[in-house]
Amino acid sequence: MWAIVMGLVCAAGPALAQTETGEEGTAPEEPTGETTEFDAYVAAAAEAFQAKNYADALLNFQRAYELDPDPAILFNLGVIADKMGDYELAFTYFNDFVMLPDVDVDDREKALTRLEQVRKLRDLQAEKDKPKKEEKTEDKTEEKTVAPPIQVASEKSYLGAGLLTGLGVAVLGGGAAMAVLASSAHTDFTNATTLEARRSAADSGETDALLADLLFGGGAALTVAGIIWLVVIASDNATETVVFVPEIGADSLGLNMALRF
Repeated sequence: MWAIVMGLVCAAGPALAQTETGEEGTAPEEPTGETTEFDAYVAAAAEAFQAKNYADALLNFQRAYELDPDPAILFNLGVIADKMGDYELAFTYFNDFVMLPDVDVDDREKALTRLEQVRKLRDLQAEKDKPKKEEKTEDKTEEKTVAPPIQVASEKSYLGAGLLTGLGVAVLGGGAAMAVLASSAHTDFTNATTLEARRSAADSGETDALLADLLFGGGAALTVAGIIWLVVIASDNATETVVFVPEIGADSLGLNMALRF
């Protein structure tokens, strides 16, 4: 019965492969007895194909092929997938068909012709869909690269402001210590009795004085910055952004602070 049903599908449009044929160009007589599950699936597939319900036709032929993997069913699956526009699936079915060892030569030629057709259609479809995928990829890349600038914002971080102020005070203390050393070097210079001792005291005093100036400048900048930061975050409307820029010169060290409103 199933060979006759496939003949009906063939008459509806596509040229389908035939198996279990009798004389050349004829289908075998319909077998007698009860209809098998396989025959029911094939009949349902043929009816769905004639009604252009290709999804049901494909499903029923797939179920029939699971019961009996006949080459003609595999060819029919390729034809229906082609009708549905699923060229990748059609290519798979026709390719599997031509690879079977017991396929008739004429049927293999028909399958090869269809295989080449669906391959071209598949490649055209893939090329058509390619720009859409590239556009989506570019959009995702742009979304990832767009990021807000990283800034040191005042979010009522009293701890940070306190540490900054404390650091400034500590640096000022270091400056004071170096100033004491510079004063001591000056005393040594005054009390020196030899030229070599005076030179040594002078060099030591200059170095200590320079370090004292640098530490005083840096400590003062840090301390003032910390105090201002404390004032800013203490206000209820503290939405400003605090940006600290270090400034180092040949003989100076400082820290500039800017508030961005």
